[in-house]
Order: sequence, then C-alpha cells, then structure tokens
Amino acid sequence: MGIKKSNYDENNLKPYKIVVKFDATNQADAEDFVNDMNPKDWLEHLEENIEEDTLSEWLDTEEIDKCCIALFGHTNWKFVEDEDSHITVKFNVKEDIEDGS
Repeated sequence: MGIKKSNYDENNLKPYKIVVKFDATNQADAEDFVNDMNPKDWLEHLEENIEEDTLSEWLDTEEIDKCCIALFGHTNWKFVEDEDSHITVKFNVKEDIEDGS
C-alpha cells in the first residue's frame, strides 16, 4: 500500500461547504446525530459553493415565499449580491415595486 497522493493545489482553490438538514427531537438529539456521523457520512453532503444563478434551485424558495407573504402579503423578493459570505434576500415592502437595484 503506497502513500496517497494529495489533490491539494493552493493556487486553484474553490469554496466548498457541507450542508446537512435533519429532524431532531431537541438539541441533545441533534448533537447525538452529528456526533454519530462518520467522516465518510459527511462526504455525501459536500457541495461546491453555489453560484448566484442557481441559488433558487439550491434553497427552498417556497419557504422564502411564505416569509414574504407573512410579512408583506406578496412574494416580491429576490436574491442580491453579497461578498460570497452570506446569502441575502431583498424583500420589497410593496408588491408593485420594481427591482430598483
């Protein structure tokens, strides 16, 4: 058995993240679930950082619609650019307001 060659290249880095959603009874139950996961379990949740164009495919936009309806009575919202460290949603206060960016 030989030494495994690394694929790491510091001059060609892309952001990755791990997103895991699950139901738990309480905080202790959630912590137990996470602590019981093996490193290989995390690999199935590994995602390349999503470009802004595909955010609506990646996020549950129905939930954002529900929030906008609850707050303002309509679904006039959009994703706005941020510094790649946050996902920002712009809710228009009035339904008929144009983008205005």
